[in-house]
This record gives sequence, structure tokens and C-alpha cells, in this order.
Amino acid sequence: VKGDEITETVTGNAMDALQGKINGVQVTSGGGPGTQPKVLIRGVTTVNGTDPLYVVDGMPVGTNINFLNSNDIQSMEVLKDASAAAIYGSRAANGVVIVTTKKGVEGSKPTVNFNYNVTTDVQIKNFRILYGDEWRETVRRFAKETLVYDPSNQYALEILEPNSTALGSANTNWFDEVKQTAIRHNADLTVSGGSKVSKYLISLSVFDQQGMVKGGDLSRYNARVSTEMNVLPILRFGINANMSYTDQDNANTSLFSAQGFRPDLPIYNDNGEFDLSSGSANPVANTYKKNHNNIYRIMGTVYGEVDIWKGFRFRSSLSGNLQFTENNSFSPSFLSTRNEASGSEYHYKYSKTVFDNTLNYNCL
Repeated sequence: VKGDEITETVTGNAMDALQGKINGVQVTSGGGPGTQPKVLIRGVTTVNGTDPLYVVDGMPVGTNINFLNSNDIQSMEVLKDASAAAIYGSRAANGVVIVTTKKGVEGSKPTVNFNYNVTTDVQIKNFRILYGDEWRETVRRFAKETLVYDPSNQYALEILEPNSTALGSANTNWFDEVKQTAIRHNADLTVSGGSKVSKYLISLSVFDQQGMVKGGDLSRYNARVSTEMNVLPILRFGINANMSYTDQDNANTSLFSAQGFRPDLPIYNDNGEFDLSSGSANPVANTYKKNHNNIYRIMGTVYGEVDIWKGFRFRSSLSGNLQFTENNSFSPSFLSTRNEASGSEYHYKYSKTVFDNTLNYNCL
């Protein structure tokens, strides 16, 4: 899949753009900002997850590429046969996605490209939810049917009492209360060029996405450098480096849970506080919980190539992948029936290096 096809869809993860483009590959969007899409290559092949291995410019980066800017991708190739396992071993049990990023073109004039686009996401409400008296009447009907088979069911008896307080009097549309029109902004600046002895590409990008549920959003900043220099006619060196920072707030409720919450309960009680009569925070109250991620990532490759003899080329490369993640979560006391606040913080560090030496032969 070429880069032009990938950038047709503005998304926080390049894999979302592959929906319906490759036979045998099923891609299901994750939904919220920063969530990883579910990718199935040849169906479910293991019991330990279905995510394929991603390899970016020769560097295995795990099972997610949401740190990459889609406009930096030159092409994506999916390996779904025995060749994947032959190269990458057991890590390729669910297939391999080879990602090649853009580079400068030798002998090209300096070029500056700037792209900006804005899109909106709107939830299509293709279902009907019961509210108010219609919902209460349905519950009472279910209670009557329950008593046919279980005449001693106390909750059903309580619902059908003449002055019962088992059902509330509110008429709350929780779906409308937590949803919002999600807006996405994407801007990227690329400078590239080349001469007979060198080529280069520098890119900067900003991606900002609001979720369709209040409380969820993501901002990602990318910087990338790619350069290659011909030291001799048969010898060349190059560097590829990608740096990214992601600022993410995770929504603590969902449209699915909102549409299933009791519509007879109010958002606030008579004291102006969030109603907790159900025993837990309601969907609107949950939007005040915090679950925040700061993710820093640096990935780079330094390589050298030498043409040994007719058609023979030797390449040596050293790649590194470094990631820092900081997560903070907090639930205020007014969301607890015991009036207790809670919070947590954790830090995660991941690093990996790969040293590759390959000898290629091209008979053409």
C-alpha cells in the first residue's frame, strides 16, 4: 500500500487507513483517540493476542505504530505467509507489517511541503433508546412477567407497589449528555532535497484529536530526520531518526455504557451533587475522572552500505528504540459513595537495540 493511499484517511494510527485495502487483512478501528485498531491477518492464529509485528525501516517496534505520522510513511507491506516466520521467528505468528518511511531523492531540488486538514467525527445514532415513561412502563411489564415465574421476587413486587420509589422520575438522555462532535486537526511540514552525493528529508507534524466522548483527547508531536551521504561511489552512510511526544487523556466512560444506564436517574441530586443512588458514579460524573498519559519515544537507525562487487552489497546497521511512559489517574471524592478520593501514578521505560549485517545480491 503506497503512502498516498494511507494519507487519504486522516487518522491517529496508519493502520486505520488500511481498512478494505488488502485481501486477508481485517482492520477494526479502536474508536477513541490513541486507541489501537484491531488487526487480523489470516484470522486468529494464536491464543496470546492477534496483533501483528510491526517493522519500521528494519527495526521491529512491537505491536503498535500509533507514534508514527501517516504522512511520513512511503509504503506498507503485509507479510502473511511462511516468509514472515522465516525472517522474524515466533514474533511473526500473527503476520508482519513492513513500514518504509519517506526519504529524500538524490539529485532533486530543495522542496518544501505543508499540509493541513481538519475533519469531524459524528456518532451515527442508528438505534432507539427507551426514555421516561416508556422505559418505566417497560420495566413494570418485565416485573409482572417475572412474578409469573417467581411470585416471591421482592424487587419485582417493590416496582409494582402503588407508591413505589424503586423507579426514579427523571428522564435523562445519557447518550446525548456524554457525546460530543469530535474534531481532528493535522498539520505537517516537510523539507526534502538531494544532490549527487547526498539526500535529506526533515519533517515536523502536529496531530490533535478530540474523542466522541467528553474527557477523551489526544495531541501528538512528531519530528523526523532522514539523511544519506555518498562518501565514495561505492560507500554510503545514513541516519533515520524519529522523535514523538504524545499527550493523551482517556475517556472514563463510553457511548455504549451511557446508552445502557438507567434513564430514570438524574445527573444531580437535590443538593446539586452528582447522583450516586445507583451505587456508583453515573456516565456524566465519570467524565470528571482523570486518566492521563505522557509518552516520549525516540527511534533511530545508523547504517552504512558498501558495494563489494558486481551486484553484491553489504549493509550494516545499528537501530535503537527508546520509550518513556508516564500515567496519572485520579478519581475525586465527590464520585465516591464513601466520599473518598483515589489516584495512582506509574512510570514505564522500554528500550531495545538491534544490530543487523546483511549481504544482498542483485542480478539485474
